[in-house]
Amino acid sequence: MSKPKPAKGANPFNEAAAVIARTESSDAVTEALNDTGGNVAKKLAAQGLDPAEVFALASGKTGGQDVKVKDLAAVALALGKTLKITID
Repeated sequence: MSKPKPAKGANPFNEAAAVIARTESSDAVTEALNDTGGNVAKKLAAQGLDPAEVFALASGKTGGQDVKVKDLAAVALALGKTLKITID
């Protein structure tokens, strides 16, 4: 008898990857927010981003949602930053 496949997302490798992505994203967004002068919430809102969602991302509170590169890119653009992704 074959073993049942684990539910999507139940794989320990995938769970570890999600934690790493959430932590790295949180750190990067926090650093970008801290480096940005002026009214950060106003800058985010002016670019169509919800400041509350960006601040939640910075705190690592993604509501169980995966962090998307396009969301990070939107934050970077709104703050006048660049997005760089490396795998060392």
